[in-house]
Amino acid sequence: MSLTPAQFAVLSVLAATPGIDQARLSRCLGFDKVTVMYVLRGLVERGLMTRDTGTGRGRRIALALTKKGVALLEEAQAPTEHASASLMDCFTETQQKQFIKLLKILTTSLEDRARAPLIMPEFPADESVVQE
Repeated sequence: MSLTPAQFAVLSVLAATPGIDQARLSRCLGFDKVTVMYVLRGLVERGLMTRDTGTGRGRRIALALTKKGVALLEEAQAPTEHASASLMDCFTETQQKQFIKLLKILTTSLEDRARAPLIMPEFPADESVVQE
């Protein structure tokens, strides 16, 4: 069973934050709510995640992975990590940290042009950009 990049991103966030609602998920990914709605609909139809309205949080619907969703995400992790390592392999560890920091600066500067606000994940303490 295959996953699109958007589906992989949604499953990854759901694995890290079980019970997240659709609005917060959209902000975490920087996707608009309609895009996330379509991705979620497909994942539910495939039996990879559930929506729980019994959360006691008003109209918010808690999203969670099913066992099938967890298994598929775990299966997809190895090739994803391999691809990431291959791409970053040309950099030293210091350069990798610098690259990630520069990407964070870039995405933050483009925030006002995004269709949905992005909530950046926390990174280790800010380090100054290092040149090698």
